[in-house]
Amino acid sequence: MKLLFEYDLKKRKEIWKAINEDKAFRLKYFEFDLYAFAIYYFGQNFRTGIKDFHKQIYKMLDDKNKNAIIIGFRESGKTAIVAFIYVIWCICYKKIDFLLFMAYDLESSKDKVLNVANFLRSDKNLKKDFGLLFDDGNNKKEEFKAQKTMSKFISTTGVKIEAVSLKNMKRGKQFLNEDGEIIRPDLLIADDIDIEESVKNIRIIDENEAKILSGVLKSLRGRAIFLGNIIAEDGVIQRLEKTFENHWYTQRISLIENGEIIWKERYVWTTKEAKKINKEKYDGEKIVQSIEELSIDKQSFNSDFLNIPRIIIGDPVFNLENLEKIEILKPYKIYNLRIEDRDFELEIFYNDFKSDFYDYLYAGIDTGSGQGGDCDSSDLCFLDKDGKLYAKINSNILNYSHIQKILSLLHSSYGFEFFPNSLCIERNFLGIALIEEIKRNDLSLYKKLYISPTEGKKITKYTNSVGWSTTKTSKEKMKEDLSRAIDFGKINFSEKEFKEFKGWIKSQKGEKIIYEPDGVNVKHDDSIIGRGLAFQMFLQNNKDFLNYDT
Repeated sequence: MKLLFEYDLKKRKEIWKAINEDKAFRLKYFEFDLYAFAIYYFGQNFRTGIKDFHKQIYKMLDDKNKNAIIIGFRESGKTAIVAFIYVIWCICYKKIDFLLFMAYDLESSKDKVLNVANFLRSDKNLKKDFGLLFDDGNNKKEEFKAQKTMSKFISTTGVKIEAVSLKNMKRGKQFLNEDGEIIRPDLLIADDIDIEESVKNIRIIDENEAKILSGVLKSLRGRAIFLGNIIAEDGVIQRLEKTFENHWYTQRISLIENGEIIWKERYVWTTKEAKKINKEKYDGEKIVQSIEELSIDKQSFNSDFLNIPRIIIGDPVFNLENLEKIEILKPYKIYNLRIEDRDFELEIFYNDFKSDFYDYLYAGIDTGSGQGGDCDSSDLCFLDKDGKLYAKINSNILNYSHIQKILSLLHSSYGFEFFPNSLCIERNFLGIALIEEIKRNDLSLYKKLYISPTEGKKITKYTNSVGWSTTKTSKEKMKEDLSRAIDFGKINFSEKEFKEFKGWIKSQKGEKIIYEPDGVNVKHDDSIIGRGLAFQMFLQNNKDFLNYDT
């Protein structure tokens, strides 16, 4: 049977008219169309529209024999559809006998049990059609609203719902039904089985993976659905995705794809735009959210919304004694630029700029997401033909327009022709958008962009391999190369860079040293990454510079 959205408009209108006018038809039809059931009883969840990735989830759920792994951005609706709407539909029509909600921590699972129970005993439309589906004797509104937690319950249709913790999971969970028969769970919904605490320790990841493969899934007699997002490079959810990629339904959903927001009814680029829409369309209620505000913490945004792992690494790698021997440059000139209500500071470290330098400028951009305070900022770094610092731009480079206007202004006002030999942009959410903008607007600059040599051989779409993907491995390589250049004395720094590098230092013995320079937030590494990206471009053309053979 088709789901409602698969019919043409005329047929959808006919079905919806019958749904609204005929209760018997409605209840019969909903038993075979979860999507229509969702729209009718959960209309408040669809104020910002239903996207194609939502419909794909409904199609997957329509196949009761299909196991699934859905890795999607926070607030994408995956949990609302699977762990709430789908569960209530299963209870209404007794599609299952025993559901386990599983998360790494028990409290997270218990929250889902309570949410389902509260809806069953409070929603007037659902009770009008299906009667009281949950009754524990505390169905007065003020009583169940006061309830803070719930670990399990049995619906009036005979479906048991129970919360379990992966952290404390035991094998072979059993349940006695009304006839005294032992049954095993026939539906597992696992959400947030990875948390930052668990993915820091590979032993915990190994143990949790073993619990699921050798215990949980073997004791299950029905379908399993895993929901989550990427926190670190390694995690249980990625391992399961790899294990079952050819056997289960798998889906990845990122908020920004190919430089475009995929849910534009709910997410926009700027806070100003979000406030305007919320005021005009939602009476000031904060429904539409801005990328600008969400991405203040870039690491969290990348993992929560783009499925890009957070960089969870060990101690800093820079040697204090060698770092303090490095030449600290004072800028020859500083230019303060104002472009599109943003302030940009350009530091030039050369007095004599020769024309042949144009062919040997290497640039790196760490795109930032905030401005001032504790926010993450951008760093655009230029290195000369010897790998030494030539210029830096510090501020928030959010789009191609900023770069184009900065370079144009420098040329027209100051005579500088900034056109790098190669430019490396970090492939975070703003970096991807920036790459796409450059591709559309400036092919001459686009041809200068860094292409991953490993990906470039495998991927036919050019843009997919453009830019630097910052993983745990690539970031450690970048810092290790910088560390080696410091140890060899083959590098120089601006004052700001020096302070930031000193926030990531170790002693000669390898011991971590806590250092917090005044005015520098060492939780961020914008200058290090910007410099590291430019340095990687330089090393591509100067492979013997670090002399790894000695």
